[in-house]
Amino acid sequence: MTERGWDKDDWLKVYEKVEAADILIIGSAIWLGEKTSVCTQAIERLYASSGDLNEAGQYAY
Repeated sequence: MTERGWDKDDWLKVYEKVEAADILIIGSAIWLGEKTSVCTQAIERLYASSGDLNEAGQYAY
């Protein structure tokens, strides 16, 4: 997001851990039936990388 004007973007460090994981579980507080905005943002960032491929040419997810 730094190219969009934000001072820093910690997502790359987080995504390295996501890539190394075998399983990812996302937990969130819920208010009036909706997940938090931080959880929504994480899911959106994951979705943006859903087209990534592994070394075998398969979808990484």
